[in-house]
Amino acid sequence: MTRAQKSTGGLDRRAVIKTLLADRPDDMFVVPGLGSTTYDLASLGDDDRNFYLWGAMGGAAMIGLGLALARPKLRVVVITGDGEMLMGIGSLATIGRRAAVADFGWLRLSGPVAWWLWGAVHIAFLAGMRNRIAVALDWFWAYLTFRRSTRLITGEERN
Repeated sequence: MTRAQKSTGGLDRRAVIKTLLADRPDDMFVVPGLGSTTYDLASLGDDDRNFYLWGAMGGAAMIGLGLALARPKLRVVVITGDGEMLMGIGSLATIGRRAAVADFGWLRLSGPVAWWLWGAVHIAFLAGMRNRIAVALDWFWAYLTFRRSTRLITGEERN
């Protein structure tokens, strides 16, 4: 057993990704996370439908969401690992509106309860009480109104 297989419980990641993408449809775009999943996808051969994220840790899920929203007819698959998801911990709450999963080993939650829990965890990790309150109120309002709030920092001053 290789070192990589030991770290994944005996799972051969490259064999798994090869199986997942064996009969890949022409409209399937794949976004691998940073690190191993990118190398595993690249090991199958380069493809114009692969969107490699070299050096973009924590961004795979949100980039996949952005592609799916921008191109609704395109199938988007994100293949990533636990380390990457920890770097973008709030992204799953954004993507899975009321459809989250929280598995603690001794307790497994799913649906709206898990979604609210992940939102609370994300808010708890924010720096400063003022930020926590602002984000909580912003998210709650967005949840009630189904509106997304976007803030862009462009470097240009408004008059």
